Amino acid sequence: MTRKCLSTLRQSEANFKFNVVVVESNPNITKEGFAERILFNDPEALVLAVTGKFNYNQFLQIGYEKIKSDSKFLLICNNDLIFYKGWLTEIFKHIDRADSFSPFCPTFHKSRYLKQQPIYTGYGLWDNLVGWCIFMKKTIFVRTRFDQYFPVEFNFWFQDNYYLEVLKHNRFKQCLVRNSLVLHLGSKSHSLISKDELHRMTNGSKAIFDKMKTKLNKSS
Repeated sequence: MTRKCLSTLRQSEANFKFNVVVVESNPNITKEGFAERILFNDPEALVLAVTGKFNYNQFLQIGYEKIKSDSKFLLICNNDLIFYKGWLTEIFKHIDRADSFSPFCPTFHKSRYLKQQPIYTGYGLWDNLVGWCIFMKKTIFVRTRFDQYFPVEFNFWFQDNYYLEVLKHNRFKQCLVRNSLVLHLGSKSHSLISKDELHRMTNGSKAIFDKMKTKLNKSS
C-alpha cells in the first residue's frame, strides 16, 4: 500500500520534486532495513522506524523534524492514497486563495453532493478538509509552531477538527480543490487494531478535543 502511494505520488507531477519522509511503526516492516530495500522501493525517501503505541501526531512531529528541505510548502498524507496526474498542479492554480488545501476524493466526495465549483473554502471537516491529505504553506507555522497544530494529545481522530480550529484561530484559510484528485482507499489498518486501542484512537479523543478547543479559544 505504501509503495503504491509513493509511486503514484512520484509519477503524478513531473514538475515538482517531493522530499519524502516515511514514518513507519510496523516492526515487521522496519527491521533490518526491509522497508527501504524492498517494500517502499523508493531510494530517495527517508524511512524512519518508530516504536511504542500508535500516536499519529507524535509520528508527524518525528517526521517533521527530519525534513531536510527549504521548501515553502509541506504535504502531510496517509499511506492509503492514490495520487492522480496533475493533482498538485490543480492546487497551485488556487495557491493565492488559501493557506491550506485538500484534494477531492473521487469516491468519498461523490457521495457528498458538493456544488460544482473550483474550490470550497471554509472550516468544515470533509467538505473543506480531508485529514488524509493536507498541502499547506509553511507560513502558517510562523506564529504557531507545527506541534501546536498537531499536538501529541491527539492519537488520531479529532486531530483534523483541531487543525481547523487552529487555522481559524490564526485567520488562515482552508479549502478543498475540486479538480485536484487523490483517491483515499479507506482505513485499511483499523481491522488490525484491538477494540480498546481503536476506541482510544477514535471516539475516545472527543473529550480531549473539547478541552483543547476551549483552551485555544481562551488564548490570545
